[in-house]
Amino acid sequence: MNQNESDHLFRFAKVMKAAIVLFEGDINSARTWWNKPIREIGGTGPIAIIATSVETGTLQGPIRRIENGVFA
Repeated sequence: MNQNESDHLFRFAKVMKAAIVLFEGDINSARTWWNKPIREIGGTGPIAIIATSVETGTLQGPIRRIENGVFA
């Protein structure tokens, strides 16, 4: 595995862990969320924007809002 692939895998694992925690251990809900279009990130699913650290960082906002009960 090269550096790029390693970084991508790390970002994937980090966001997936946050999603599983967000959905209180419900892996199926976390998987569904991965592909669900989110308006705040351009109408795409989180899986589509983890290519860079900057893109991955944009997921913090939607995750925080879901944690606080704001779904729109």
